[in-house]
Amino acid sequence: MIVMPVCYYYLLNRGVELAQGLF
Repeated sequence: MIVMPVCYYYLLNRGVELAQGLF
C-alpha cells in the first residue's frame, strides 16, 4: 500500500515545518 508511506511523509514534513516555525 503506497498511501500510508505518503501520509507519514506528509505528516513528518508538516511536523518539521511547524517545529521550524516555533523554533
